[in-house]
Amino acid sequence: MILTLLALAAVSDCDAAARRSSLDYRQCLGEVDRRADAEMVRQWRVTLAALRKEDAENTRERANKPSMVAGLLESQRAWLRYRDAECSMVSEQAAGGTGYGELGSECSITLTRHRTEVLKRRVDGLVRYLR
Repeated sequence: MILTLLALAAVSDCDAAARRSSLDYRQCLGEVDRRADAEMVRQWRVTLAALRKEDAENTRERANKPSMVAGLLESQRAWLRYRDAECSMVSEQAAGGTGYGELGSECSITLTRHRTEVLKRRVDGLVRYLR
């Protein structure tokens, strides 16, 4: 359900541009995609810092836990590969058609916004846990 809402939000961000022209819509989606990616990178840095802190605390307490930072790095790399492959597959559905670029951008925006929320919840969960 959350992905559906995010997908609708990705499209609604560019409703006015879509009414003007398909070129305006594609340009708008490109800008929204860049902003979504920048927001994910910002959140990723916040999450990384929080997990580094958690790792340091675990080391200080001699807790025998795996590195949270290593897990985050591995999961982010895997997620980026997944997003790129998924959105490439989605955009291929319209190969040669007018919606080719738009489908890929909408997919990327949707998945990137979702990943940003997942990263945020990871930090929120740590904060609740540490209280």
